[in-house]
Amino acid sequence: MEPGAFGQRIGEIAAFVHTFGGIAERLPGGAALRFKAQDGLRTALDTLAEKERSCCATLEFAVMEQAETISFCISGSAGNRTAIDDLLTRLETARSQPN
Repeated sequence: MEPGAFGQRIGEIAAFVHTFGGIAERLPGGAALRFKAQDGLRTALDTLAEKERSCCATLEFAVMEQAETISFCISGSAGNRTAIDDLLTRLETARSQPN
């Protein structure tokens, strides 16, 4: 993916996290975006996962429901951790920016 396209995708994911009130968390094998369960969220996350799978085949994307939360999980091999860390860093930066 080209740098400009990557930045655009990060912006889309950051807007998604902001819209649905998500929290990004680092995990030993990757990352998770966690959300309080809401109407339409599961469908939106499934769509996001499919979109990400089509562009980032080296990463794994899964949507998981637990109790009252829905998580968008991202994992990959050790070689892909840099991309996952970059995503989380950019999401943290976007979250700290004023709207």
